[in-house]
Order: sequence, then C-alpha cells, then structure tokens
Amino acid sequence: QPFAPEAIYREYKTGVDALNFQYYLGPLSEIDLISVAGYDSNGDLDWDESATIIRSVFSAGNYEWTIMGGKLPWRWIAAGAFQGEVSGLGVRAEFNVNFPEEGWKDAFGALEDDTYFQVAGGIDYRCENSLHFFVEYLYRDHGYEVYMDYLYSLMRAENIRESYSGKNYLSIAAAYQWHPLVTSQVFGIGNLDDQSVLFSGTVNCSLADEADLVLGGYYT
Repeated sequence: QPFAPEAIYREYKTGVDALNFQYYLGPLSEIDLISVAGYDSNGDLDWDESATIIRSVFSAGNYEWTIMGGKLPWRWIAAGAFQGEVSGLGVRAEFNVNFPEEGWKDAFGALEDDTYFQVAGGIDYRCENSLHFFVEYLYRDHGYEVYMDYLYSLMRAENIRESYSGKNYLSIAAAYQWHPLVTSQVFGIGNLDDQSVLFSGTVNCSLADEADLVLGGYYT
C-alpha cells in the first residue's frame, strides 16, 4: 500500500505530489490510476518529468495478472506481470517496454535513444520447516556492460535516474523462522557484467507489541 498515510517510512513521502485512484471491479480485481507531478531544475511543474500510469490487476487461471501503461519521465511505457504457483514453486515474471521521447537521451545520459525493454523473473520455494528460498533474474536491455560507460552516463545526466546500471543481475535470498519471535534473512545480488556484489543479513526479534529488535549488516 504505497500511498497509505501511516506508511511513514516510504521514501517518496518527502516533497512528492501524487494522486492515486482505485476502483475495485471485484474481490480480486481492480483498476488504478496513479499520477505523480514532476518538476524542472527551477522547481516549476514539468510535464516531461511527470508520470501518469493506469494499471489493471485481475485473477485468471489461478494466477494474478497485471497490465499497465502510460507515461513516465521522458518516455511512454507498456508493461505486464503475473505471479502464481506451479507444483509447489512460487513463480513470477514482469516486463516493460519503454518508448523514449525527445529529450530522454540527455535527461538519462544515455548513449542511445532507441526503444528498450526490461524483464525480470523469479521462483521461490517454502520448506515445511519454514525455510524459504528465492531466486530472481533481471535483464535491462539499455543497461551497461562496462562500468566506465555507466559513469559517463551519470556525468551526462548529472543525477541518478535509475537504481540499476548494468544489463544482467541475479539475486538470491533465504529466510528462516528460528522461533515464533525470531526470524532471519540473508540476501545477495550480483551484477553479472562487472561482477560487483552486495550481500546482507538481518535478524528480527519481536520484543513486544509494536516493538522489534533488528540486527543486520552488509558486505560489498
């Protein structure tokens, strides 16, 4: 629930003007309209930097499906996703196709301004002893295979536009409940192009109602 007022930890909360309309077609289906205002370097409202997305979520064939389309900063997008279960394995996949507008290349510091796509997919499995495994893969058609190309792009754009810079990423994770009040999780993500990696581990201990002790660390 990214727009829930009590979600004070959401990063978008500071300085973002957005509207979210939801219409429920049934117990498992809905249509959303999300619009977020964007601004230029002077702080004035800028249509090119703004986003408006319409999304439909529905269930069919024991899967949850999502289709969406609309405008993101400097580009138009069409996307889809599904998630469900096959023979005890949780499966999910998503994709999007982006159609850059004039100015996208400079805004993102890109080397090219062709249409590009992104796709991600993953599986998970939960054992009877509560051990839960996850594996996911992400491919970015417009990503960079060479680290210096990413730095050049960042200098051209003068700010970070996207969370990922490479083409190919692989992530693995596992969670385990040691005790009803103690849960741990380990996570790792790697850029398969430049071999950079990030690992993290956390332990969550429930101390009382609305009170948790969380310990964690990172390695890169």
